[in-house]
Amino acid sequence: MDVAALAVARTCSIPIAEVSGLAIRQLTNQLELLAIGDATAELARATLIDGMAKRWSVTRLAGVKDRKGSQLEAVAADADGRIVVLREHPAALLRLDEAGTRVERELDRDVTGDPSWSDVARDDPNSLGEGLAFGPSGEVVLAKEKDPSALLLGRLEGVTAVLHRHWLLSRELADVVEDVSDLTFGPDGRLYLLSDKSGVIVRLSEGWQRAEAIRADAVWELPKPVEKAEGLVVLPDGRPMVAIDRKKAKDNLHLLEPAIVGAGAAFGA
Repeated sequence: MDVAALAVARTCSIPIAEVSGLAIRQLTNQLELLAIGDATAELARATLIDGMAKRWSVTRLAGVKDRKGSQLEAVAADADGRIVVLREHPAALLRLDEAGTRVERELDRDVTGDPSWSDVARDDPNSLGEGLAFGPSGEVVLAKEKDPSALLLGRLEGVTAVLHRHWLLSRELADVVEDVSDLTFGPDGRLYLLSDKSGVIVRLSEGWQRAEAIRADAVWELPKPVEKAEGLVVLPDGRPMVAIDRKKAKDNLHLLEPAIVGAGAAFGA
C-alpha cells in the first residue's frame, strides 16, 4: 500500500483549548474558518486569507453547559450558512442563531429510514459522534468515532435531520483508519476522513454513497508534529489544515503540504 507524506507548511494558534472540530464557511466575498472545542462552549472564527487565519474572535455559546466539558465534537455550516455543532453526549445536532452566538434549537432526528442503525453498538459515550460535514448537494454526513467507526448519510429537512443509511468501514479501510476524528468535503467534492489514532488522512472512493462498504482510494500520513489531530478542512488550493487537541490554546493549527486534491497515494496499490 502506498502512503504519501505530508509536511507542516505553517503553524498558528486557535485561541481556544482542546480543539475538536474545524469547518469552512462561505461568506460574502470571503471564507471563514470555524473551530470548536470539547472543553468549553466556545466557538472561534477567523477570516481565511491565502491559507492564513486572520483576526480570530471567540464567542461563548449561550445554551451549552460546559461545567464538565462542552462535549462539542464537530462544527459545520449548512447550505444557508447557518452554523451547526455536533454534541457527542448526550447526542445532538445544535443549530446556532444567525449571529452564531447561541443555540437556537436542537434539531429533531429521524432514523426510521435505516432500521439497522439501532443494531450498531453505541454503549461508550466517548465513542459516538465525532465528525459533521455538509456536502455540495445538500447531504449531511456524520461520523461515529470508533467501536465501531461508522459513517451516516442523511439530509436536513426543515428542523429534522433525516438518516438515510449508515456504513461501517470496510475491513481493509479499518486496518488503516483506527478511528474517525473528523471529516470534510474538499473543493473537489470528495469526502476526506481524519484519523487521530492512525495519524492519517484518507480520501473516500468516488461513489461511496452507493457502495455496500466504505473504501478509500488515497491515504496520506500526518507529519510527526501533528499529534492528537481532531479537526480537518481542505482549503480551496487543495492543502489540508489540521487542528490538534492541546490543553493550551497555542500552536494548535497546522497547514500541511502538498495539496491532496487532484493527487494522492493510491490506496491498496
